[in-house]
Amino acid sequence: MAQTSIQKSNQKSVQIFHIHTLVLIILCLGLCFFATACAKKAPKVDAIAKNGLENGLYDSVYLSTQEYNKLFPFYFEQYRGTSTLCIETPMKTESDFCDYLTAIFAIDPSLSTVFLELNPSTLKLTDDPEKDLLKDPLLRFMGEHPDTNFQIMLSHPGVPYYLSLSDKRREKEGTAGIRLANDVSYSTNGSTLPNRVHLYFPGSQEWLVTNTANYTEEYATVEQITFKLFLLCFCDGAYEMTSDNAVSYYDELDALCENPLVYPNLHNEEFYFIGDSIFGNDTGVLSIPGMITGLTDARTYNYGVGGATAAICSTAPTNFKEICESNDFPGYTSATVFINFGLNDYMQGVSVEAYKKALIDQTSRLMKANKDLRIIILSPSYCTF
Repeated sequence: MAQTSIQKSNQKSVQIFHIHTLVLIILCLGLCFFATACAKKAPKVDAIAKNGLENGLYDSVYLSTQEYNKLFPFYFEQYRGTSTLCIETPMKTESDFCDYLTAIFAIDPSLSTVFLELNPSTLKLTDDPEKDLLKDPLLRFMGEHPDTNFQIMLSHPGVPYYLSLSDKRREKEGTAGIRLANDVSYSTNGSTLPNRVHLYFPGSQEWLVTNTANYTEEYATVEQITFKLFLLCFCDGAYEMTSDNAVSYYDELDALCENPLVYPNLHNEEFYFIGDSIFGNDTGVLSIPGMITGLTDARTYNYGVGGATAAICSTAPTNFKEICESNDFPGYTSATVFINFGLNDYMQGVSVEAYKKALIDQTSRLMKANKDLRIIILSPSYCTF
């Protein structure tokens, strides 16, 4: 009997020990999760950036959902005249934006401007901004920093991305952008968000969202487009979205998605472009040949030269005849040549007769060299003075 009591007592002690051990394990796990959460909410600003902030080397900061672009510090300095701290870590959630901004402003609260690229559908926006604007952490952060300006470029994926979404999801993304525009139009707790927050939405522009060559992936644009949008939005203030025009912006995007333009597949075609700056001043996806390649998959070759004339002119950098003689083209009998000269001939004082003769003479040489060549003359250029 005594032995049985001892055994029961030992079993009870073992059970208590196990319970205590389990409690300790749970507490330890809880502390680990708490530490992880704290670490996530307090991102570290790297030593170089921290030193720059502490010494007042920056007047602004840039954060984005996109992968870091090493050219952005130069862009801001060269074209905005700002010394901008560009955070290399992509912001995945609204909390990431808020946590990084909180950490940065804790070091230097005097930063004058915050530049952001974000997707409004990730924000905790309200249906009634006048009633509960402070529900959204990012807008609350803006309200708490009344001396700071915020410039925000909204995400602008191409039409194929929106077509891949369900109608409900597409509506959600559009509604989020409209709500954000409405939210920043209200003042909260004495702060003046409408005067300090500027939204830019290039995502309804046909030239941008219908050309897949403008994108490297769903949300990311090629470098040329990224730079162009930087200049248009952050420098020129183009495509600014407010509560007054937000609905029309998304209506335009909806129209592009509901009736997408379908271009022919011309991958077997070769197009040659000969002319002046209309063809030659832009290269890559921003040029006329580049856009045609992006939309139709045709092989294009750009022989445009800024300042070129059709007629031989001593004050022009080159002319129609010289361009043709200095280049080996066209390569195939099915090629099409687009010719565009005229504006520089006019500016250089070339007579109509000389201009006409230059076009006829050189076009005739091209056709003689290849009788199956298709030639489209776009000249003369329309201009008003």
